[in-house]
Amino acid sequence: MSMLKRVLLSMALVVSLLGGFSAVQPSMAVHTMVVHAAGCYDSGCNDQDPVAKGCVDDAQRIGTATVLTTSGGDLVGTLALFYSPSCGAVYMAFFNQSSVTLDIEMDLVTHNESNGQVIYQLPSKTYVCGQSQETDTGMLGVGSGLDTNVYGHAHVTNYPSVNDGYVGYAF
Repeated sequence: MSMLKRVLLSMALVVSLLGGFSAVQPSMAVHTMVVHAAGCYDSGCNDQDPVAKGCVDDAQRIGTATVLTTSGGDLVGTLALFYSPSCGAVYMAFFNQSSVTLDIEMDLVTHNESNGQVIYQLPSKTYVCGQSQETDTGMLGVGSGLDTNVYGHAHVTNYPSVNDGYVGYAF
């Protein structure tokens, strides 16, 4: 490659990295559209199944709580809160680590951090979770998550000797 070509390529690279010259005229404005590969986004995910909508593929665990018995402190399970960037939504999962099937009532709610208002709350549901199984709640849309707090709660209804689990996250 000639010296002139190398210099021109280097200059073009520096200009583009510094955001210099633009070949786009105002009449040629480029419009970009955000495409979400998952089956829903933000409030469109409310109360939807995270597995069915493909939101578990990029989900990140953002909170965890251990659920123990009230006497003896034996491990019953783990409550986890997940965030899916591609869906702009959160969901909660309970991992049953006991040797019995549990009936778990789970609640998930989002709050606006600035004014404390409830953004959305999933209807409280009871899930049956077999031993060594995972049970997911529906999702709640949080979009980019700005000014949003998420709170989750799990209560085992068929064994009163189990403590409730709480998990939360502030975006």
